[in-house]
Amino acid sequence: AFSCITAGLESFFFTKASGGIDSTDDLFTALTSGGNKAVGFIGNGNYDSVSHLLPSDVTVTLVTNSSDMEALVKNGALVAGYNSEGVTGDDAAFSLFATGIVSPRVSLFRKYNPTCTADDDADINVGLVITLAILAAVALLLVSVVVHLIRMEKKGSPLFMPLMNERGVEAVAVGTKGPDANAV
Repeated sequence: AFSCITAGLESFFFTKASGGIDSTDDLFTALTSGGNKAVGFIGNGNYDSVSHLLPSDVTVTLVTNSSDMEALVKNGALVAGYNSEGVTGDDAAFSLFATGIVSPRVSLFRKYNPTCTADDDADINVGLVITLAILAAVALLLVSVVVHLIRMEKKGSPLFMPLMNERGVEAVAVGTKGPDANAV
């Protein structure tokens, strides 16, 4: 049967908190060495997205309700459960560890506890705004002075009037030298 592959979405495995399985490597080791090889998934697509992280002989158990899957992990029927999105109902009872798979689709999901916090560096922002305002005022003043100077130049009355009455340079007669360069 064909299933929708959800590879790439930020996802995690969850195990019993007292089980000592805190990473995908620990999960792989527990599944290969232990007798219970059952891992819970909501659908085949979820298994397909992380199958490369699990042993090939894992027992895929499809549980369509996440609360039921959490209960099966708590009572030991499943070694782990896989959650492709969201959070567990009781994070204290489980050890959560990411699969390392992230997708742009995660940006489509709303944060569970959206919060708005103020930055502590507000006074730095005020200083930055004041500095930028002063620089903007100086730049505006400089541009307006340059525009004014250009307009005056085009009107024919520049700020620095060129010297119109220049004195000519008088020629000075130089005596000719004779055959002897040292003779005057």
